[in-house]
Amino acid sequence: MRTKDHVRYVRVSGGSPLKGQCTVQGSKNAGMLLSAAALLVDGQVVLDNLPDVTDVAIGSRIGAHLGATTSTTPGGLRIAAHELADSDMDVALGRRIRHTPSFAAAVLARTGHVSFPLPGGDGFCDRPVDLHIEAMRRAGARLVEQDGLIRADLDGSRPRAFTMDLGTRYGPSLGATITALLLASRADGTSTLTNPSAEPEVEHTVRFLRRAGGAVAEREGNLVVAGAARLTDTTYRIPPDRMEAGTLLIAAAATGGTVSLDGIGLADLTPAFLAWLARLGTEVAETEQGIRLEVVRDLVPHSLVTGPHPGFPTDLQPQATALLATLPGRATVTERVHRQRSSHVPGLTTLGARITDSDGTLHVTGTTALRGAIITGDDIRCVAALLTAALAADGESHVGGAHQLARGYADLPGKLAALGADVALVPDEPGRA
Repeated sequence: MRTKDHVRYVRVSGGSPLKGQCTVQGSKNAGMLLSAAALLVDGQVVLDNLPDVTDVAIGSRIGAHLGATTSTTPGGLRIAAHELADSDMDVALGRRIRHTPSFAAAVLARTGHVSFPLPGGDGFCDRPVDLHIEAMRRAGARLVEQDGLIRADLDGSRPRAFTMDLGTRYGPSLGATITALLLASRADGTSTLTNPSAEPEVEHTVRFLRRAGGAVAEREGNLVVAGAARLTDTTYRIPPDRMEAGTLLIAAAATGGTVSLDGIGLADLTPAFLAWLARLGTEVAETEQGIRLEVVRDLVPHSLVTGPHPGFPTDLQPQATALLATLPGRATVTERVHRQRSSHVPGLTTLGARITDSDGTLHVTGTTALRGAIITGDDIRCVAALLTAALAADGESHVGGAHQLARGYADLPGKLAALGADVALVPDEPGRA
C-alpha cells in the first residue's frame, strides 16, 4: 500500500488494536540532510537505507538539476557530484522542502555561487532563514534577495572560516547548524560553531563528513571544523527513523495494542519520550531485532513539554496530543521548539477531542468517545496525528492529506494495515478537480 499524490483520502475504521511486527524505515530528516551534504563531495556517495519518501526524492531531484548524477542502489541512492554544472536551484523544487538553505549552502561551498528560493515544507509555522543567511554572510558571501529568490556569491573560490552562535530563543537551530557545518567543512581555515543543535541529524552529518575526510571536532559543546579543499568517496547508512517509530508506538498505545519494531533500538529514542510512554502505562523493551511496546495497565494522561534533543521531540507532539485526547483526564502539551504547532487541533476536535490552545500550551481533556469524521491535515505530523486518533475512534473516518503523509512516511497506512488496522487508501476520481 503506497501513499501517492493520486490518493483522495485514507479510510480508517477505528477500534482494532495494533498487533504484530514491522521494520522501521530510514530517517527522512537524516536522509534529506545527508543528500545535501553529498553535494559537497568531489567523488561518489552511496547512502544506504534511504527512505522512499517524497521529500527525499525532491532532494535527489534538486541535486540532479544542479548537475549531480544519481542512481538507485538496493535500498539506497548513489550520488556523484564530481561537477555541479549549475548553481541555480530549481525554484519549484526548492519551495517544496524546508531544507532548501542547506542544499544551497553545499552548492555555495562547492561553486562559489548559488541562487535559491525561500523554503517551503510544513505549513504549521514560518521557517525563518535568518540564521542560514547569517552563516552564508560569515562565510564570505554577498547576498541579494529579490522576488522571493536569494542570490549568494563568494569573493573567492572557497568559503572563509568563521565563528557563529547557532542558538535561538527556541533552542539551537537544527537547520542552521547543518548549513553552517556544510559551509565550514569546505572553508579555507578553521571555523567554530557555538551552541550547535544536538539533534541526531547533526551527529550523523558530522560522522558523514568525517568519513569523507572532513575534520570536525567537538570541544566543550562546540563544533570546531577544519575546512577541507576536497572531500572523498564515502558510503553511509541512514539511521532508523525515530519519528516513524514514535508514531507507530503512539498509535499502538492509542489502540491498546502490542507491536514490535525491527531495526531500531531504545537508544534511538529520546529518554523524555520513553519516560512519557512509561508514565502513561506502557512498557517499551529492547528485543533481538528492535523494540516492543505493550500496554501494561489502564492508560492515564500525562503532560509533556517538547524541547531540543534529548527532550520530547516536537515531531511527535501532534501524535502524542491525539493519544492524550483518547485518555480520560486532563493533561497539557507545551510546545517549546516551534513558535506554533497546533495545526492538528481542528481535525482532532472534529473527531470529538476537547482541546483548547492558550499561548502555545494545549489543554487536553481526554475522552474515550472519539467518533469517526471527515478530516484533513496540512502537514506530515498533523496527518499522522489524525490517523492516530481515527484508529482509536468509533466508526469510520476519512483522513485527507495523504500526499503530505507521503513526504515523511514511506507507507504508514500500509504498515498500520499490516499491524491489523482497518485502513485503506481511496484513490482520487479521474478528472476530479
